[in-house]
Amino acid sequence: MAVKLNNLGKSSISAGKWQFISVFTQAILQLYVLYIIARHISPESFGVISLANMAIMFTTVMTHGYLKPALVQRDEFNEELARTGFTLSVIQSLIFMAALWQVAPYVSILFDTPQLTEILKVLSITFFTNGLSLVSEALLERQLNFKAITIANLLAYIVYATIAITLAELGYGIWALIWAAVSQSIIRSCSLFYHKRHSIIPAFDISEVRKLLHFGGGIVLSWLFNYVSINSDKFIIGKWLGAESLGFYSMAINIMEMPRKFIAGILDNVLYPALSLIKKDHKRVKSAVLESLEIVTLFMLPLSTFMIMLMPDTISLLLGNNWIITIIPIQILLSQIPLRAFVRITASVVTVLGMPYSIAVINSIYMALMIIGVWIGHYWGIIGVAVAVTAVVVVNFFMSLALLKRKTDIKWIEIIFAIKPGFTICGIVFCMIAVLEWLLTILSTSIFIGLTAKIIGMSVMLIGIIMFYPAMMGNCWNRRFKHIN
Repeated sequence: MAVKLNNLGKSSISAGKWQFISVFTQAILQLYVLYIIARHISPESFGVISLANMAIMFTTVMTHGYLKPALVQRDEFNEELARTGFTLSVIQSLIFMAALWQVAPYVSILFDTPQLTEILKVLSITFFTNGLSLVSEALLERQLNFKAITIANLLAYIVYATIAITLAELGYGIWALIWAAVSQSIIRSCSLFYHKRHSIIPAFDISEVRKLLHFGGGIVLSWLFNYVSINSDKFIIGKWLGAESLGFYSMAINIMEMPRKFIAGILDNVLYPALSLIKKDHKRVKSAVLESLEIVTLFMLPLSTFMIMLMPDTISLLLGNNWIITIIPIQILLSQIPLRAFVRITASVVTVLGMPYSIAVINSIYMALMIIGVWIGHYWGIIGVAVAVTAVVVVNFFMSLALLKRKTDIKWIEIIFAIKPGFTICGIVFCMIAVLEWLLTILSTSIFIGLTAKIIGMSVMLIGIIMFYPAMMGNCWNRRFKHIN
């Protein structure tokens, strides 16, 4: 094993630290990019980008979605497996790249958006570049070397932000984002391979390919169901409400995804390779799941509450008046962040335990409910869609919770104890922001001053709790991060 089991906790914390740095820095850069881009690109153009991303995401699931998890969870990893994985990744990437070139015109016709054809052809380049570094990324994750992955991600996103902002300022419109995405993929792939080189001599061990495909079959099936679930809202909006409505809704989704990636993305990316090392020790798996649940609720509940209450001022200040229509959908979608985070963690746990088809069953039900719900909701516009999506996410959360309890023998009392700190801090945040809102309304302050005061107030409150009342942060915080107190 690349990571010794007795050093797993320390290695996981280190990996989580680097993931935190990566996600936090990218979130700051993404806010700045949105601030600039939202003033140069119309909501309709954002809608076109969202349609293109749907096609790209589908092809990515088919080409790379199963292969990396299958490589990460392998007990033994030798040069022959690396060469076979690399060969398989490149072959799949080229096949689906060629396929997308052929179907791009039909996708454009489906959504009545002619410019989609050229956009999809250019973005298909990313399949090949991502495929070149897939094995390198899998090896780095097996070693929990998230420092290297963080450097690759940050370097690539800095290039993306620079190109996107520069081209947008020069008047390239939607193509500013397209060329920025291609450049980001190239830089990230080169950086990952630089940090973890392996043999690129082609090999095709049939027995290894069969093992990868057997494990990956359940993942692909699950991810396909999940793909339809998370994109049915965009498809229906794009097809029946138009590109402009989809642009507004996509902006709402992008903002909702920021805090979810902030914590859940960190846990999900670190948890899967870490659990792969201890998957036969059910006691340690159970302990890791409860700690993950505690961390998710501790951070995501207060953060989502804070963002919901600040969203009207944030949109006005960050994006401008053209995007005011997105405020209510964003607030609705933000309420589901902790639930989505937990569902992702459940998927990682059950998959690493060797039962990806159980997740596939849940995702198939989730997919059917999402299609029905979104279709009903679209009659009330993007707000109706946001409500429908949130309702289905709640149902999916309880299905995932039931599956996790069955696979790990976690008791209800353990779950309640794990989420208690998060609900406590969430209540404090709500009361504090409500009081500040009342005071600032009386003082008639500007949007900028009011937003700044709320952010400072929240920061001071959290620092005070960590320093003087650390017990409120829960057992996991005090055990893993007691040096911060």
